Amino acid sequence: MTPADVAHDRIADRVRQSHHRAAHGDHDLLEALASGKHSLDSFVPISLDVPVLEVDTSDGYQPGMEDIVSFAQGSTP
Repeated sequence: MTPADVAHDRIADRVRQSHHRAAHGDHDLLEALASGKHSLDSFVPISLDVPVLEVDTSDGYQPGMEDIVSFAQGSTP
């Protein structure tokens, strides 16, 4: 998870830097955010009956990559 303002900046950066992402609708998403039709604060992660590791990506990775790999391999961080 990452704060909405950081996510918005990342979306805007992708629109400016990568024409290959056109299929992802980033430009439309930015327009919906600007018009108030959509809010990044409304994001709700999917819910599955499986182990979950929440990773904060606002400044690097928290927990760190070693813990993420350990989790993916079935160990607990």
